[in-house]
Amino acid sequence: MRDTDRLLARLRALATCLPVSAPMLACDREPAPPPKPASSTEPEAAATPATRQPTSKPTKPARPVIPRKPRPRALAGYEIGDPPFVEGYNPEEETCPTGDWCGTREVVEPFTLPRDTEEAGCPTRIVASERTTKKLGSKRSLYRGLSLDPAMQGVFKPWYTARAREREGVEDLCCYHWFEYCSGRALVADGGALVSTLVDADALDGWASFELPPPEPWEDHLDERTRRALAQAWARDALHEHASIASFARATMELIAVGAPADLVAATQRAGLDEVVHTRACLALARRYGGAAQRPAALPPLSPRASELTRLASDTFLEACLGETIAALRAQRQLNACESAAACRVLALIAEDEAEHAAVGWATLRWAMAQDRGAVRAGLQRLVIELRGRMSRPAAVADGLDLMAAGRLTPALDAAVIGDAWRDIVEPMALELVG
Repeated sequence: MRDTDRLLARLRALATCLPVSAPMLACDREPAPPPKPASSTEPEAAATPATRQPTSKPTKPARPVIPRKPRPRALAGYEIGDPPFVEGYNPEEETCPTGDWCGTREVVEPFTLPRDTEEAGCPTRIVASERTTKKLGSKRSLYRGLSLDPAMQGVFKPWYTARAREREGVEDLCCYHWFEYCSGRALVADGGALVSTLVDADALDGWASFELPPPEPWEDHLDERTRRALAQAWARDALHEHASIASFARATMELIAVGAPADLVAATQRAGLDEVVHTRACLALARRYGGAAQRPAALPPLSPRASELTRLASDTFLEACLGETIAALRAQRQLNACESAAACRVLALIAEDEAEHAAVGWATLRWAMAQDRGAVRAGLQRLVIELRGRMSRPAAVADGLDLMAAGRLTPALDAAVIGDAWRDIVEPMALELVG
């Protein structure tokens, strides 16, 4: 059975349990698959939520992480010393629409965040939103090469900016690596996806308080570049998990505002607490690989969204049904290739929880359809049509480091997650609801 078939069956079973009188975690699990042959290389099933101690794969010999340089074609257009994996590059972002863009300080201004930090006279982050895009008018041509999608966010590239200023002779140029957020439950504000930044942390602040198994022998011998790449990847995951805490907190209030059943409210609240654990676990892994003692910075207060059932349904589909389904499938595939006991423990936990979070989203949609089938159905149909082409289009990815033994998919394998999740799970479940 394919992994997407297993996840689809599990989501259907879990979503059917809500809203009911018993908590979701008391629902019957999907029947266990038949015993695997002794030669199977698939990971053991994740531990139950009661133990929360996922198992690693003791029978599978560990293999070292082997850094792999990009192919020459992936470096086309980059100067020596500025390959895509050095500044602003994140392998998981490459599975989403992504690129690099430069503009003057004045042109960048509409996409800046209030009270954000600056470097070399440039804001360190940019974020798109529906409100900002609508105000551009005739100036849209100035943003050729930059995504204006509300899910776009970008990070400042100081090295690239310095070279661009020398080359173009423009002193206030600011260059960014941008991508459209497409993983996990996004935190959306004013039409744009938000994530925090990392700041120095006190040793006792608790944000990295997650117990990890000892490192594998080969992990102690990783080169500096590989350790840095792993630390950065897990730190970025931590920021996305941190954003999901706020997203679920807001979703809880929005469910209350439309009179949702208690079980949906409780399950959504629990999902936010799960994301706290995920954030801690990812930060612990980042520190394991040499990352600094850091924690997520404060997020700005969120503007309230309209308390309408159709709005709630659309937001739930995008943020939970789509985002969390992709996150669950990604974590499971990372776990399948993982050879690190520490990473395996974290990934097994995340894979299990994200599947349950996605199921809460699907249960929320099912409840919303029961309240106002016509309006919710029409909105969901529009979203499916809008997303179908984008989600099924293969993403162009560059080669990066091979970090699969440490629980990170290659860009090409990661890109396949989004298309597989949409084609085999999300679209079929959405069509079942509207059919």
